Amino acid sequence: MPSSSCPSFVHPDYWQLLGSKPPAPPPAVTDLHVLRKTTNATTKTVFDAIPLPDGMDITTSTATSADGTEFEITRFAPLSTQEQQQENPGTPQRAIIFAFGGGLVAGTVPIWRHAIADFAERAGTQVFAPAYRLAPEDPYPAAVDDVHAAVAWVQARAPEFRVDPARLVAFGVSAGGNLVAAAALRARNEGMDPPIAAMLLRYPMLDDRTRVGEGDPRLAYLTWRPEVNALAWEAYLAKVKAEGGESADDSIPYTAAPGRAQDLRGLPATFIGVGDLDLFCEESVAFAERLEQQGVRAKAVVYRGVPHGFDMVPSFSSRQELWNDEIAFIQQI
Repeated sequence: MPSSSCPSFVHPDYWQLLGSKPPAPPPAVTDLHVLRKTTNATTKTVFDAIPLPDGMDITTSTATSADGTEFEITRFAPLSTQEQQQENPGTPQRAIIFAFGGGLVAGTVPIWRHAIADFAERAGTQVFAPAYRLAPEDPYPAAVDDVHAAVAWVQARAPEFRVDPARLVAFGVSAGGNLVAAAALRARNEGMDPPIAAMLLRYPMLDDRTRVGEGDPRLAYLTWRPEVNALAWEAYLAKVKAEGGESADDSIPYTAAPGRAQDLRGLPATFIGVGDLDLFCEESVAFAERLEQQGVRAKAVVYRGVPHGFDMVPSFSSRQELWNDEIAFIQQI
C-alpha cells in the first residue's frame, strides 16, 4: 500500500518509480570528482541498456578548437542515411551536432554512445558528437569553443559527408544545451555562413543564477539539485570569476550562461523540452519566450510532473512524448 497519496504536481509514473512515497533527502555532494563519478556511472548504466541499432556506422575524426587543442568528433550514420546516400548520391542531407549532458563537469561520447546512436536511428539523420572538454580541468570557454568548432568542422566537410551545410541542427542535452545555445550565439555574432538551421534543447542548463526557495514543495523531487548545480557552475565559471574580481558576477558573459543573453535576435528556430519538476524549467521557458518576443520561431513544451533526465526512464510515458516532439521538429528542417 502507498505510504501517502501522489502529490498533484508529480506524474503517476514518477510516483511509482519512487515507490509511492516522497523521496528521502539525498546525501550532500561537495566534491566535484564524486559528482562526476556518480553521474558517469548512472548515465553509463542507463545507456548501456539501449541496443545499438543494426548497421549503424560509427567513425571518429579529429578537429581543432579555437585555442589549438585537438578533440574528437564521432559520426553516427544510421543505415537509412547510408542507403539514401547510395540511392541519391547527389542529394545532401540534414545533419545534427550533438552535445551530451553532464553538468559541464561529466559525461563522454563513449558513455553516451548507445543513446546517441539510438537518437540518430530515430531521427534518420547523421549525428556528429564532439568530445568537448570539461570543467574543472578546462573551464569556460573551452567547451563552447569545442562545440562551435565542431559546427564549423562539419560545415567545412559537408561534401565529404554528403551533408547540406544549411541544414545543420544543433542539439544539446542539459549542459549540452548550454553549449549549443552559446555556440549559436557566437555563430550569429560572427556571421557564420550558412547559419545554424535550428536548435534543439532538451532541459538545457542555461542560467547560473537559477535558485529554488527552501519552501518549494518541488524541491524534494528534483533529481538535479540546486547545490549540485551551483557546484558545477562554480567549476565552469572559475576562470571568468577569477578574472572578474569583485565584480565577478557582472563579468559572466552570455556565451558562458546563455540565459543571461539579452539580444536573442537572429538565433535559429528552437524547440525546448523540459519537465516541470526540473530545476531548469523556468529558465528554459523564459528563454523560449524571449526568443519569440525577439522574432525567433521558438517553442517550449513542459512535460507535467517529471524531473530532469526523465527521458532516461523507460517506464515514463513522457519519454516517448518528448522523443516524438523532438523528431517532429527535426523533420521540419
